[in-house]
Amino acid sequence: MSVTFLGEEVYPEKIVRLYHAAIMTLPDGEDVQVSFEWAESKFDQINITGFVITFDYGESKPNQRDKKEFFFSSFKEFEDAMKELSHLLAAFHASK
Repeated sequence: MSVTFLGEEVYPEKIVRLYHAAIMTLPDGEDVQVSFEWAESKFDQINITGFVITFDYGESKPNQRDKKEFFFSSFKEFEDAMKELSHLLAAFHASK
């Protein structure tokens, strides 16, 4: 069974791991995902360029994860998406 999140189908029953992260740009220009909690503690020292919500469905091939990622350029967009996701998942679990 799937739910629609931001216009995309996601499968709550298949989720192995669901996580959110901040995206920061390193001095060499490379973008990396870092834990949201760590980013909050270093907010004034790092360059946060976006946010991501990742649905990890597990290993699809050796050394390859089956993931669906949603990227956000602003904290407001990210926060709104997290609220929507919370409501969707609560409704999904209540219907079981």
